[in-house]
Amino acid sequence: GHPGAAGLRRTASRRSHLLGLAGALSPPAAGVSAAVPVAFDFRKPSEIDPSARTIVGDASSAAVQGAVATLRRLRDQAKAASEALKADPLADISGNFGLVGQAAQGDNIMTSFKSGTGLEGVFAKPVAELRSACRAIDEIMDGRTRADTERASRLLISSWYSVVQDPDIKPVDPSPASGDILAQIARQSEKVQARLQQEIKAYADALDFQLKFVE
Repeated sequence: GHPGAAGLRRTASRRSHLLGLAGALSPPAAGVSAAVPVAFDFRKPSEIDPSARTIVGDASSAAVQGAVATLRRLRDQAKAASEALKADPLADISGNFGLVGQAAQGDNIMTSFKSGTGLEGVFAKPVAELRSACRAIDEIMDGRTRADTERASRLLISSWYSVVQDPDIKPVDPSPASGDILAQIARQSEKVQARLQQEIKAYADALDFQLKFVE
């Protein structure tokens, strides 16, 4: 049978833990001298000051300006998703986070491995654009600032996963014929709506924070 909401959350939690561990153990890029080893960098945004950045690359390059445009667009899409839910608790907001096709239906770790999509599963393609934009910003910073932008990037990507791995973000068919009554009831509950709004806000805030390094 299909796993319940609790089972889906446990799967998402395990996936997030594995992805977070993989990211934490990744070595810093060559030539980067971070004050804090990546595996022990648990700083919160309040402990990072984007205004103290030192840019050594070309912030006006096509790659960086493209990254800025991407992050702004993703932020606008996140805010639009929040407004859409306020207007209609059953609104399909999956596309606002890059989820289309199979990805819009959620992820399952065993299915991912069986299909050969690997650890990140069906979310690998949607998150690639986000990673690429973050990397473009990382690459124009000096070593000290890059440690800050890379930490901010990890927090941003983690916040994206919190949204897309929430089982209640999946599209819900509101038509009576769909038989998806339980999903409709769950999605419309105050508890679920509050959680989705909180996750979306955290993601939008993380995008805003990343942009402060280049704006």
